[in-house]
Amino acid sequence: MLEEAEEIGRRARRARLRLGMTQADLAAALGTTQGWVSTMERGRIELDRVGLLNPLCGYTRTA
Repeated sequence: MLEEAEEIGRRARRARLRLGMTQADLAAALGTTQGWVSTMERGRIELDRVGLLNPLCGYTRTA
């Protein structure tokens, strides 16, 4: 499960950078904190507690 979380984080980071956003920008767009974005990008989130993943995928246009 850790590998899956790490892959999600890598994809999210690539998408964020492609959009020219900082972690703070993405956090504001999602209504969360920069710390959460940082933790998620490092793959350190529990996949059963990722209610922001759907909005994240929609915002960054990734799956």
